[in-house]
Amino acid sequence: MYARLTKNTYSGFTLVEVSIVLVVIGLLIGSILVAVNILQNARITSTISSLQSIQSAVSTYNQNYGVLPGDDAKADTRLGVNFRGGGNGTIGTAASYRTTVTATSGEGSTESLLVWSHLRGAGLIKGDKNDTAFPGNSFGGVFGIQNGAFSGAGIFTSGNNVVCIDNIPGAAAAIIDARQDDGNPSTGSIRAVAGTDVSAASTATSYVETNVYILCTRAL
Repeated sequence: MYARLTKNTYSGFTLVEVSIVLVVIGLLIGSILVAVNILQNARITSTISSLQSIQSAVSTYNQNYGVLPGDDAKADTRLGVNFRGGGNGTIGTAASYRTTVTATSGEGSTESLLVWSHLRGAGLIKGDKNDTAFPGNSFGGVFGIQNGAFSGAGIFTSGNNVVCIDNIPGAAAAIIDARQDDGNPSTGSIRAVAGTDVSAASTATSYVETNVYILCTRAL
């Protein structure tokens, strides 16, 4: 008898199947990018909203009591909080927006903590009246208030109370600045510095996506 010869067969993807897989992968990548953009936009919107709410709270406190939160020398008796400010018209120091000092009464860095206690005590932001914790922002940083920022930044010299937000990625920082101001980190009502040093000598000249920024604007 003769042995039957068999033809080897090979299995694999057809061009149609490969095309379908590539289309599915493309759709998944597109969906991920859309989700990332939606999340980024939500964080930006939340940060802007929180910034405006804090500015409004500081303004309302000033209108109600004729003094600034954090600097209020009568806050302990007025609001029943643990500590009062120094009463000199400024909040904290030029690099105290997220100070690590222990809260106490008086002037200096402690006022950058007391501002949150006073605003909470007045019912202008949520939280316990003796809670001095900095409010967090949507990018993993905080909001903080201090006296002046960026020594080369004109309107942020000593005597100007500013609210700062930190840990803001470059792309988000550029959008926040553009939506609220002129999009330039060194001009306008919002100024920025790259990195984590709020006492840096001057503001940034442009936003770089790979950097993180501290943005500051007037608190009142």
